[in-house]
Amino acid sequence: MCQAVWVFRMRRFRHIFLNLAGVMSAFLFIATIILWARSYRHPRSAGEADSVDFTYTDPLYWLISNPGRLTFCRQVGKDWPSPQRQFEFLGLEFARGSNGKSSLINLLIPYWMLSLATAMLPAQRLSAWRVARRARQRKRLGLCTRCGYDLRASSGRCPECGAIPEQTAG
Repeated sequence: MCQAVWVFRMRRFRHIFLNLAGVMSAFLFIATIILWARSYRHPRSAGEADSVDFTYTDPLYWLISNPGRLTFCRQVGKDWPSPQRQFEFLGLEFARGSNGKSSLINLLIPYWMLSLATAMLPAQRLSAWRVARRARQRKRLGLCTRCGYDLRASSGRCPECGAIPEQTAG
């Protein structure tokens, strides 16, 4: 009995955790779509650009929105050459450049790839919610939770798919 309670609590915790992760991933998906749309706007003129103070401790990390893709940048020092492409696949690009102790590493990720990655978990959770909702509705109506066959005149197994209906106590 104690183990059954523990399994139930773990399943409940897993369910809550996946739902929270799905909500956070949905917010990230929306933010990615907004950044993707804004990435094609015209940049500010050079006179309006913010000044950058290079009195910092190494390394420095940047997040830059370029048209159609997001750039993660790691900078050490300030005398680095233009980064050379090291890897590219489906728009995902890795580039680096170094000069002595100074280096620059860029990872360019297309927004479509980010939006696809952040949309997977919410889509899976929505699908699981719909399946569970359909099973609860079928159970309430006296139908097989797997195939929807009317079980009111049947006992034991479902004659259509062979599933064993859950017996509710009370």
